[in-house]
Amino acid sequence: MAERVRVLHVTQPTQGGVAIYAMHAATDQVRRGWRVAVACPADGDLPTRLDSLAVPHVPWDASRSPGPSTLHEALSLGRIVRRFKPDVLHLHSSKAGLAGRLPCVANGTPTIFQPHGWSWLAAGDSQAESVLRWERFAARWRTD
Repeated sequence: MAERVRVLHVTQPTQGGVAIYAMHAATDQVRRGWRVAVACPADGDLPTRLDSLAVPHVPWDASRSPGPSTLHEALSLGRIVRRFKPDVLHLHSSKAGLAGRLPCVANGTPTIFQPHGWSWLAAGDSQAESVLRWERFAARWRTD
């Protein structure tokens, strides 16, 4: 029997459209027999919904906005990735993309970044400029 595909979804929003999309994608993959988990903060309704659908989730303490805690969040996510050993890391939202691309490049995990919207459109002027610079830099990384 072939080994099951291992996918780790990562999302910071735990409510609303991004969380619902990640939940539906993970649920569909579980039905296909894949080994799937969702790394997300414990707040919001996503962890409860995942529990009710028998989709495993891993607590990932992450705030919504970038800031001094982002490095800690990236290191924490890197530990989660190393433990789960996904075949594919699927990053949902700008925050997951920011924190998740650092560890995935370091360990070579194939990664999908799906922003669901662009963070620089919602940020203030100085933050928007920094985020746009980061996205241009990180978009050049390849893990395949």
